[in-house]
Amino acid sequence: MKFKIILFLFFLIHMSSYAIINSNNLNNKKSELNIGFFYALKIGDPQKCPIIICSLINKQIFEGLVTLNGAGKIVPGAAEKWNLSSDGKTYTFYLRKNMKWSDGSDLTAHDFVYSIQRIFTASVFQRNTYVSEFIENGKEILRGKKPVSSLGVKAINENTLEIYLTQPTPILLESLSDPATFPVQKKNVEKYGENFILPQNIVSNGNYILKQYKNGKKVTLIKNKYYWNKNKNIIDKVNFYYYPDFHKLYKLYLNGKIDIISDAKMEGFKEIINIHSSEIIKVPILGGYFYYINTSLAPLNNKKLRQALSIAIDREELNRNVYKNLQTPLYHFLPYGLKNDFPAFPYWYYWSRDKQIEEAKKLYSEAGFSKETPLKIKVNFYKSELDKNVANNISNYWKNILGVQTEFEFKNSFKIVENHKTENFQVIKIETVANINDIYDFFNNHTSSNKLNISNYENPKYDSVVNKIMNEFDPIKRKELNHQASQILMEDLPIIPIFSLVNHYIVKPYVYNFKVNRIESFLVSEIKLENK
Repeated sequence: MKFKIILFLFFLIHMSSYAIINSNNLNNKKSELNIGFFYALKIGDPQKCPIIICSLINKQIFEGLVTLNGAGKIVPGAAEKWNLSSDGKTYTFYLRKNMKWSDGSDLTAHDFVYSIQRIFTASVFQRNTYVSEFIENGKEILRGKKPVSSLGVKAINENTLEIYLTQPTPILLESLSDPATFPVQKKNVEKYGENFILPQNIVSNGNYILKQYKNGKKVTLIKNKYYWNKNKNIIDKVNFYYYPDFHKLYKLYLNGKIDIISDAKMEGFKEIINIHSSEIIKVPILGGYFYYINTSLAPLNNKKLRQALSIAIDREELNRNVYKNLQTPLYHFLPYGLKNDFPAFPYWYYWSRDKQIEEAKKLYSEAGFSKETPLKIKVNFYKSELDKNVANNISNYWKNILGVQTEFEFKNSFKIVENHKTENFQVIKIETVANINDIYDFFNNHTSSNKLNISNYENPKYDSVVNKIMNEFDPIKRKELNHQASQILMEDLPIIPIFSLVNHYIVKPYVYNFKVNRIESFLVSEIKLENK
């Protein structure tokens, strides 16, 4: 499973599940939905834009071979069915007949071949695309040893596609639900280059088409009349709005001009929960709030010191003080709710708080520090009030319990993530959110060869276990391997887990079937509206 590095620019787009409510008064005529977000909207090439809002929009306007629906299930998309060979290394996808692009031209298996090959070109390749790890010849192509035409993807005919794998891969279907593998029209891309995604140029194949984009403040989607299942869409038009001011957005919600308010962690939300308790949707997502530690730099290359820093943090109190108990304290590396989840808790998890504090002091001393000779540490994070409040509380724990002297640097964390090999950072706050619901997504990013290994962590034993996780189909065996990998990470502690993320949305009573899965995506085509 892959994850997305998320910076706390304002708020992440977090979603949850809403039970289906039957209604005989659903609006099957002209309808419009308005959703408000707390951060700038973004559109982009589906194969190059990993930002969550960008991914969400692309899941409405493009459709892959398979689809991850709001309930978190893999269902047929452009492919109506598929088969897996007996050796587990060849997938055959049978595309729906007579599919069209939004310009009315035919969409075939050759379009998927082009699009998946495109992932492996230098101008497009995204290091967090899993298919590059297991499609036949993929690694050789990326190393320049073979041409992209040798990639293990073949159109057998107009409606049949085969994908050849180097080894049995249990996460293939999950990976194909990610926008990085969605089809883009070759002639459209070649004509407009990077501008093919703009509303006036775009040709897509999803439920909706991109009608309007206003400088990060508004996105408008309308129904795609050429979509193969266009009649299932109840909503004709959806508008995404960006409002950094919660009070303004909340007022629009009260006036009926906004139907859904995206994830809210802002001050005063506790009071709003009490007022709108029946309209609040709460769900854990597959995302975590972490402090990444640069394990390649002394003295943080000492795992006793890293353990002392982690133990000193009172996550329960931190959650009460900063988030008013709206998040879930996290003591291991896997957000709650992952498939085959069998995490290893730290050895001190069940101890009393007093005993934990004594252990933190002991490890801090064994690492060569004391209140007289304190550790001096710098923490990087984007300048947001929530991050600042979390950092201040954590620095107080470190200072009061251990004597650590903490310096803060408000910095664009994304630049550190992109250039961590050249950045001389010590600790950086990062939120990670899954692309697919599989334990491999989180574990793979800590392997020594992975470019997303921000903490520069290296452990050959850990690498070996994670490689086995990717190849193991048996859920019981995968669960045990998961536990082994988790145990190694808990002992070495290259990152400090703090929260498993929980999201809250405010949804109008007339919005039905608003189903949002744990990787923060939903389909507008699944939503229904009652006549207001």
